[in-house]
Amino acid sequence: MPKRFAAIGLLLIALGLAGACAPKIAPVDAADDLAAYAEILPEQAPESDPAAVSAEALAAFDFSRSPFPGGQGWYYFNGHLLDQESRRWTIMFAILPDWQVFGIVELPDRQITLPIYRRQPTVTLLDDRSLSARDLATLRQPEAGRLRYEFKFEDARLQLNLTLSALKAPIRVNGHGEITMGHTGTSSYYLIPSMRIAGDAFFGNQTYELSGLGWMDHQWGKWDLPQIRRWHWHAIHLSNGGELMVFEILNRDPAKNEMLCDYIKPDGGLLAREPCKTKILQTWASPRTGKTWAAAWRIEMPMEKAELTLIPDSLDREINPVIYEGGCHVRGTFRGEPVVGRSFYEEYQK
Repeated sequence: MPKRFAAIGLLLIALGLAGACAPKIAPVDAADDLAAYAEILPEQAPESDPAAVSAEALAAFDFSRSPFPGGQGWYYFNGHLLDQESRRWTIMFAILPDWQVFGIVELPDRQITLPIYRRQPTVTLLDDRSLSARDLATLRQPEAGRLRYEFKFEDARLQLNLTLSALKAPIRVNGHGEITMGHTGTSSYYLIPSMRIAGDAFFGNQTYELSGLGWMDHQWGKWDLPQIRRWHWHAIHLSNGGELMVFEILNRDPAKNEMLCDYIKPDGGLLAREPCKTKILQTWASPRTGKTWAAAWRIEMPMEKAELTLIPDSLDREINPVIYEGGCHVRGTFRGEPVVGRSFYEEYQK
């Protein structure tokens, strides 16, 4: 899905409530959002069994292989976490082959947002298990063939030490693991829709124990980025145990626009390319770049009798002039039943 952008790198976490927007949508009450966390956070679900995962899917997340065949791509993950005092954290990380690092950290209960963006030309494969941005961040797969990862990040504001373990097997996005990017480009695309995240953070001279639910994906290939004007990407966890990935790519030639809507069922099965409609409910104008970003959304899936509203944790989560990303509260109906959840939204804009 940070996703979908071939000139950035590793990390994103978002939070707060600021900025001007139109129309106005009321923020979600903290207690209501905590209830959504309680509905989606894993309890004692076992890790995904590698023996039940295809060799192809395991290879897509195997650090011993070339991480970015074709020269473009990213490793990305996000998370919806609680600390020991039940305060909310949302996080996102991404690594790109040109070794840029970007991200954002949101702490909505304290209205703090930490955007992270740094060019890191010294990012290296430390060994056949680790991607490292030197003193900034390292993403490591300790054991080959196991969908378990360790992430470390440190700058002057924040330190993170996290472990991510797959709860569901990887999914071939679009049903076969390939999507169109731009007029002529293609991308291999796999995702792990549900991961347990645990670890700690050091922030504001205090240590926090963190746990929650995450998402990881890996894209690589050779795509036609100059022909892409904009994209909207959503990674949604629902209280029914399912996940939803919505990826809308708007090209210079509108006839070549792409809309992908993949629903991962509670049992891990995939309903690929579901019919899907999206509508922007709220925007935010950046005082720094002058760009207007989409902030709140409605997503409809007629085949599933689903209608979801996505309300942002904060409005100001512009990472750099081309990427906007952060966490959202989700509420609505799915197959006629009420659902709540959490999501990450990403927008790329030239």
